[in-house]
Amino acid sequence: MRILDLDRLDLASFKRTVTDFFVIDHKYVVRSLYDEQHRFSHAEVIEEPGVYLALADVIWSTSEPFTSWWAAHPQYHRGAQAA
Repeated sequence: MRILDLDRLDLASFKRTVTDFFVIDHKYVVRSLYDEQHRFSHAEVIEEPGVYLALADVIWSTSEPFTSWWAAHPQYHRGAQAA
């Protein structure tokens, strides 16, 4: 698992148009959809995944491993006190 911190990037329009998605076996894409309260609603299989697969490659190369991101962000650890 890797983390792409969108808050560190100037991608406001990207954040509004691309939701969570998963790539399976480097060829299938499943996109997560959410309701107005930002709760998971359902998932859908993307019939033409080319753009998502290309985006996944870019995200993978610009993101960081979860373990290093987690170590650098103790404020998100359970029981962490707000500053």
